[in-house]
Amino acid sequence: MNIIFLCPSLDRTTGWNRYSYDVITRLAKDAHITVFCYTIDESVHSSIQQRPILRHPLSYLSHPLWVLLDTWKVRRAIRQCIRSGENNYVHSTVSAYAVFFPFLVGLHLRKIMTVHGTYSVLPLQSWKMRWLFLLVYKCVDRVISVSFYTKKHLLKHAGDALDASRVYVMTNGVDYEEKPLYQKKADEIFRIITVGGVKNRKGGHHLVRVAHLLKKKYSFPFTVTFIGTVEKEKPYYQQLTAYIHEHKLDKEVHFAGMVPQEELDVFYKTAGLFVLLSVHEGGHYEGYPLVFHEAAMWGVPTIGTYDCGAEDAIKHGETGFLVHPSNHESIADLIATLRNGDVMVSSKVCRDWARENDWSRKNLMDMYNFSSSFLSE
Repeated sequence: MNIIFLCPSLDRTTGWNRYSYDVITRLAKDAHITVFCYTIDESVHSSIQQRPILRHPLSYLSHPLWVLLDTWKVRRAIRQCIRSGENNYVHSTVSAYAVFFPFLVGLHLRKIMTVHGTYSVLPLQSWKMRWLFLLVYKCVDRVISVSFYTKKHLLKHAGDALDASRVYVMTNGVDYEEKPLYQKKADEIFRIITVGGVKNRKGGHHLVRVAHLLKKKYSFPFTVTFIGTVEKEKPYYQQLTAYIHEHKLDKEVHFAGMVPQEELDVFYKTAGLFVLLSVHEGGHYEGYPLVFHEAAMWGVPTIGTYDCGAEDAIKHGETGFLVHPSNHESIADLIATLRNGDVMVSSKVCRDWARENDWSRKNLMDMYNFSSSFLSE
């Protein structure tokens, strides 16, 4: 089997790159792999050939002319990697690089793309890109969706160009590790954490309002810590901090920014609850938030929202709960019942859920399991 990947990078600094790394490094054991990318990661084993011939994925969505400028370069590079006598595939691990698929006519290979969330649908809402993405969905042989929610949302918007039989769901995975149990500190503070960039789609504006209600209605001490990229010059962050100051939440709500893995582990180890109140922001949404599995690996219960990939990443009532992000009072009440032990979430069940979603339990070769008529094309 010969697989040609189109991906941003294997450096694991973003969700897209992490997914690409997890899939590609595992498949390299069973297939011949070539990676066309935007940037090279020198830490990846040299047996995986990386060639930086692509632009940043979002640049193709904002400047469609670059698709036309790069098409023949990409087509030529892919053609040179096709291996005679083998099943050949080109797999775009992000939606943006699949824009080259309509221009691969005549090459003997199967075209596969992974869709994660926002950018599976957002280009269909752009007059500049809709025509091209409709062509993509008409010609792609298989779409790998990282969640059932993403599949449902995609078919809702691209159903005329893409039938359900060509969409295969393989949910994201984690590298499961046995983590130490929750370590409650002597100060009795109930620690709530959220991980992700501080932006509207991550629902921080809902979480600070929940924090205000917790302080107003309940007497127990708590903290809410935002872990992830903070752009302090952005109006969104400034609006959050203004709300925090206005409601005297400075002692309760903190922004840790990006932290090294060792520090993140400490946050997970001492957290009583993980909360991510994601929202739809125009065409932007969460396709499958891996952070819920990471929290579960530590035995930490989670709260996520309906109408996004959290519906797949949380076992409602077992590893955590799904809520509507604008129902601030009910969320505050739920957090209080979890803190007080009136509602129990088992650390063992959380860990078992994370273990079930370990990459080693997924047969990645199923993504390429086409019928025996493959060579009759």
